[in-house]
Amino acid sequence: MSQSRDVQPIRPERTMQGTGRDGRLASGRQDLAAQLEAVAADIANTVKTHPYATLAVAAGLAFAAGALWKLRPAPRQSQVQKLLEKMPDIVNAKRYQTYWR
Repeated sequence: MSQSRDVQPIRPERTMQGTGRDGRLASGRQDLAAQLEAVAADIANTVKTHPYATLAVAAGLAFAAGALWKLRPAPRQSQVQKLLEKMPDIVNAKRYQTYWR
């Protein structure tokens, strides 16, 4: 009833040279990896040649992130906190206990 198929392992060289969707994905991954390596090399070169400018850029980004963090809205007040604000301050709890006995 059930047919058994021979399952062949995926070979990297076959996937890289494949046609259709698999081949496009593999070549896209290779292109992306090459671009990321180039960008990383450029960044490393810039850090080595202009260390103070790199520190200034990092400080500016940290300042901007901190400013955005500070701009977020304040947390809302809970219902319990609102109720406690409406209640009078209880300075001496024993005074109220003797009053209710």
